Amino acid sequence: MSVFKRCSVVMLALAALQGTAQAAPFTDVLDVPAMPSALASSSALRDVTLAGPRLVAVGPRGHILYSDDHGAHWQQAQVPVSADLNAVSFATPALGWAVGHDGVVLHSRDGGVHWHKQLDGRALAEQLPAAATDNALLDVWFSDARNGYAVGVFNLLLRTTDGGEHWQPWLDHSDNPQGLHLTSLAAVGDDLYITGEQAEVERRTLQPRRHALCRHPVRRRRQTRCAAGLRPARPRLPQHRWWPAVAAGQHGHQHQPHRRGHRP
Repeated sequence: MSVFKRCSVVMLALAALQGTAQAAPFTDVLDVPAMPSALASSSALRDVTLAGPRLVAVGPRGHILYSDDHGAHWQQAQVPVSADLNAVSFATPALGWAVGHDGVVLHSRDGGVHWHKQLDGRALAEQLPAAATDNALLDVWFSDARNGYAVGVFNLLLRTTDGGEHWQPWLDHSDNPQGLHLTSLAAVGDDLYITGEQAEVERRTLQPRRHALCRHPVRRRRQTRCAAGLRPARPRLPQHRWWPAVAAGQHGHQHQPHRRGHRP
């Protein structure tokens, strides 16, 4: 075969591959369940919490894992999306919520073994037309089985009073005119604190008939991190008011601030 013919064959093959790639349909991570992976336990997990005695951790590509032996062994949960997950919270040993990118809110009724989707960016965009469908939720917290909050980028603040069946945008309840990212939630006594960019801290009382939002600027930043991951045999328990940074996973990833990781 001549050089010209060989080049022609190669060019035709490349054109065919390019056409196939262009014709491949877009698949939304909101419609693709998390794939089972033997490497999930060594990925860069972003949050961990307790569901009764069980540990539940969340991370990239929709990975949720749980352990019933203090982290010695982990099992991957069934998750209906493959979006990156950022935070997880359990109000009871059975009832939990996880949030992440693409406006995802997931709910579990069996201690983190199975999850279903309560909200995503597409539904959120119908309530907030100005919001992008990929708005990331960065933290979630529930006071009980019905009442909870979620926070995220660009002053994204959501509230539910029915266990997450319906989420109400609460952007106008935040003293955040610049639209800074809200990064974490922490309950202290009867107050719920929200932290954000540029050392922003906001406080909301959780007592009935008291709903005034108070702003508490922080003069200097403190970077705190919590134990989150699968390598430590026993992460520190929630009653600790501050957790130092730890390395976890096979690659020594350090995990980001957690709602239980802030000093007063």
